[in-house]
Amino acid sequence: MLVAGYESGRTVRQLADQTGFRSDTVSAALERAGVARRYRQRRTVDLDRADELHAGGLSITDIAKVLGVEQTTLVKARSERGSTQRVPPARPISHQRSS
Repeated sequence: MLVAGYESGRTVRQLADQTGFRSDTVSAALERAGVARRYRQRRTVDLDRADELHAGGLSITDIAKVLGVEQTTLVKARSERGSTQRVPPARPISHQRSS
């Protein structure tokens, strides 16, 4: 199904949306099947907007959704620019009082 869909002109993203698989899973399956890729288009990531959202407390997952890109695309673009990923603060352990 993936190979036939890709060879009929669908994109990896369209196949992922149709099947419910992640784009990288579809790409890997096509590669294992020996399918020649048409091209690899890199999506442009608005890193300034990503930084604003990150400073506002959004997670990388949520930022990727807002920007309409895969989380891995966002992380890679931020890494290439030298941005670090925020580590969430440790949550305090709540103690319940016994009665």
